[in-house]
Amino acid sequence: MKQQVFITVILTSFIFLGLNDNSTLKKPLFNDNYNFIAINEIKMWVSNNGDGSHDPNTGEPTTFALCGDPIAGTGWYEGPGWPDGAAAYDRRMQVNSGPFTFAPGDTNEIVFAIIMAIGDDYLDSVTELKKKTRAIREFYYTGVMSHIDNKTSTRPLRYTLSQNYPNPFNPSTTIEFSLPISDNVQIEIYNIAGQKIETLLNKRMPAGDHKIEYNARNLASGIYFYQIQAGQFQDVKKMIMIK
Repeated sequence: MKQQVFITVILTSFIFLGLNDNSTLKKPLFNDNYNFIAINEIKMWVSNNGDGSHDPNTGEPTTFALCGDPIAGTGWYEGPGWPDGAAAYDRRMQVNSGPFTFAPGDTNEIVFAIIMAIGDDYLDSVTELKKKTRAIREFYYTGVMSHIDNKTSTRPLRYTLSQNYPNPFNPSTTIEFSLPISDNVQIEIYNIAGQKIETLLNKRMPAGDHKIEYNARNLASGIYFYQIQAGQFQDVKKMIMIK
């Protein structure tokens, strides 16, 4: 008769990697065999002997980096919850547990879940992820999957900048772009010499498909470029003004 035993293994180390240039936490470096991490390029928030780091807001020991709640606006999280800390950006994290001691002949089952969710913006994505995490945790322990209310949304899956139309044009044209999440958007017009002519848009926009009308009645005939910058997305396209 087999006996099923559930063992909760505590976290013994946690590596938080910052990938943006403004952060003191850098992307790890690997050699050709991907078996070496440059130790000066990572930050250990929990050492391999279980000694923890400290919450920068309270000075209290903590096992987890960024252990706050950005939805509730409490604790240590990127942005307002981390004064003078790294800005919110793409992240890579490594979680380690152990060591383990097994008797000869033991068999063990390791279960892990990769959970993905997307909302209308960064914070809403965290909200959706929490919902799915609770449902999957319940399924693991009970075998019953609660209904997960997936958002029905027509928001785009990626950033895009479309070709303006009409093109060539005189004097007006339409520029369309798409955002998968709410983001700061800047659209600028440049001449063929690379000089900025004007800024069409510079503000935070919601997720979705957008279009703006550009009236170039004051421009001479010629080739121009329009550039979009939204978060880390950047793209440039050519347009032709003909009078």
